Amino acid sequence: MLTILLAFIDKQIISLLVEPLQASLGISDTKVGVLQGLAFSLFAAVAALPLGRLVDRTNRVRMLVVCMLIWSSMTVLCGFAQNFGQLFAFRVGVGIGEAAIMPLIYSLLADFFPREKRATAMLVFYLTVVVCASLSVSLGGLALGALASGTIALPGPLADFEDWRAAFVIVGVPGPIAALLIGLTLREPQRHDLVSQNGKGVSVKQVVAFLAEHKMLFGPLVFGSAAALAVGNAINSWHPTIMIREFGWPASQAGIRYGLAAAICAGIAVPMAILLEKRLRARGAGLVASLLPAGAALSLLVVLALPLMSGANLALIGGAGQLFGLFWIVALSPVLIQEIAPNEMRGQILALSTLISTILQGFSPVATGFFSDAVFEGGRALSLSIAATAVPILIVAILLYLPMRARFARKMAS
Repeated sequence: MLTILLAFIDKQIISLLVEPLQASLGISDTKVGVLQGLAFSLFAAVAALPLGRLVDRTNRVRMLVVCMLIWSSMTVLCGFAQNFGQLFAFRVGVGIGEAAIMPLIYSLLADFFPREKRATAMLVFYLTVVVCASLSVSLGGLALGALASGTIALPGPLADFEDWRAAFVIVGVPGPIAALLIGLTLREPQRHDLVSQNGKGVSVKQVVAFLAEHKMLFGPLVFGSAAALAVGNAINSWHPTIMIREFGWPASQAGIRYGLAAAICAGIAVPMAILLEKRLRARGAGLVASLLPAGAALSLLVVLALPLMSGANLALIGGAGQLFGLFWIVALSPVLIQEIAPNEMRGQILALSTLISTILQGFSPVATGFFSDAVFEGGRALSLSIAATAVPILIVAILLYLPMRARFARKMAS
């Protein structure tokens, strides 16, 4: 929980800093989208598969500590950037540090819990993920509010920092402390469900062959999850700015309220997914897979409705409500992948999923920024831009998911 909270704070703090960043560095919405998307994901995507092999072969706790040290130090350096190029480079560093986090944690969870409890454990953990991700925006808003009021002040030569620079430093500093705590208290579990006989793990060739054999299952699972994460990233990257730009809220208020609304939405959506997963599994494994297209369709309806919402509070609720069905998808996808993936392949398969989702997540905020700059005009330009980005992605996800239910049921039966 602590790892995820800090990771999301460091990733998402920039969504509250769009206006002062643009004023200080003179950058457009499209470039802000690059900082929120491509800068974070470009090299992280390249690193995902090698990091996935490390997850399957090395001490995962130590690897987690190293990753935390990398991304938190790069977040601090963002506060010292003097131009777009420097800020881009430091955001790349944050992305590389965070690239292995979810494969690492899901691999650890799979060995902390026996098979019969694994799905529930992962869904409960995912509840903490989405709540922490949402609350990270609120904590960023609190930090900005404290800076604006003078409650928090940086010492010595940092005292004259602009607030957006100070925000990067403040949210990056706790990372090394948390890494030390995790390194001292968390122990590497024994690996279970092994398929290799020599203890050296499986080769890349074996992983590719396994995925090719089950491509009609893993394809929808991986690409559907990536689509959900891409839409979620566009929403989280830009909806606080919608509240600032379209409804006149200060950044601290937008961050706190949007984060709380998203956390409440997650607190309802993920337990619902846990309950539905248990009930549907008792009636047949294939029914669990039917939750994925249902989640995409639910989010699609809210995305289409958002530009029609005129009141600030209604738009706030709609912004968080767009995430409701996406929470189902991103919560259940790793669980279903774990069901049909051997231990020595889980890190690499989840890393492949991370790679694909990272690429799509990288482009979705950029697309939203481009639509805002070049296509839409008027007071609701950003809301329309999110819809233009999300609608085609969600439609593709639904089409991928619909044929999967029967295939997943057959695989589980075998």
